[in-house]
Amino acid sequence: MTKREAVIKTIRHEAVAPVPYSLEMTEQTHRIMKDYTGDTDFHANLPEPDFCSYRFTEPDEAAIREKCKHPVRQDDKFKIYNIGFSMFERAWTLRGMENVLCDFIG
Repeated sequence: MTKREAVIKTIRHEAVAPVPYSLEMTEQTHRIMKDYTGDTDFHANLPEPDFCSYRFTEPDEAAIREKCKHPVRQDDKFKIYNIGFSMFERAWTLRGMENVLCDFIG
């Protein structure tokens, strides 16, 4: 069964193994993780998270816009484009809803 078929079966609530998942990150972040772990399949063996020295990457807007103009067709996969977190969603993710709402009034 292809990855595409597994996604379609999952949408139809049919059992598949392994269950499809999505690990979303920018190409810059993917490259950083690959370099950090030394493993192109790093998501299978992620280390414990450590945000003490985390630096947010600056998105390359021109490259993103160009890629969205010409999506690559891969019959075995789905390609989804979205506008990721805004500042509110990023703060919510990092701080938690209750804390970020308290931050807004504080």
